[in-house]
Amino acid sequence: MEPDYQHKVLIADEDETVSKTVARVLRNEDIIFVFSDNGESALEEIKTRKKPFSIIIANQGLRGMKGETLLDYAKNHSSESSRFLMGTYSEFSAIIDAVNKDLIQRYIVKPLADEDFLNAVKYGIRFFESFFENDRLMNLAKKQNSQLYDLSRNLMEAAAKHTKEIHELDQEIDILEKKLLSLSALAPVSQKPALDMIESGIKNDTGIDPQKVQFLFSGLIKTLYHEFNGLARQKGFEMPVKESESA
Repeated sequence: MEPDYQHKVLIADEDETVSKTVARVLRNEDIIFVFSDNGESALEEIKTRKKPFSIIIANQGLRGMKGETLLDYAKNHSSESSRFLMGTYSEFSAIIDAVNKDLIQRYIVKPLADEDFLNAVKYGIRFFESFFENDRLMNLAKKQNSQLYDLSRNLMEAAAKHTKEIHELDQEIDILEKKLLSLSALAPVSQKPALDMIESGIKNDTGIDPQKVQFLFSGLIKTLYHEFNGLARQKGFEMPVKESESA
């Protein structure tokens, strides 16, 4: 609730001494009081008020309507308001009835005692503020729960996406491992017989330089090796480095 909230109290009682007591006791309090001398006008005040009264105090012997009847209406249409029933000790049965129906938070005995009435009003103000504080905390909890739900859902979606990517990478790695195993299972081919055959053919043809052919063959092997090494690096593998290259 805002710190500068203006509290308003409705008092439904035709007794002029009540209004005088209220004015005297609460002259230093920042509270606005609205007086109604009959039930119908008090009922209209509740119906037309844009913001709820902080406290509604009704005299049990209210003209035109019993106080508990007015408070019963307030309970259903202005539930935020603190509700006090005012009366004499002789109206004890009305007190019991109002308490059993959960219509009131406090009973004020007439004639009013200054200190008791002041304490009752302060209690009613605290009760009214606690209602809005509880409502604020409830809305905050709902908002935070909604944010936690969205965060949890986003995390689950991200985890599912990550799991899918890992599965796809595992499949690619598995394929590469199988290819590497199939290549490693092949018997190594010696370069010397092939070179001997090329050299023999070259010797019979004086138009081709044997050193150039051997250089081209060696370059081809290196090119194939580097291409396969680049492909393996893209997939996260490291090809074995020959001693001559690592030196």
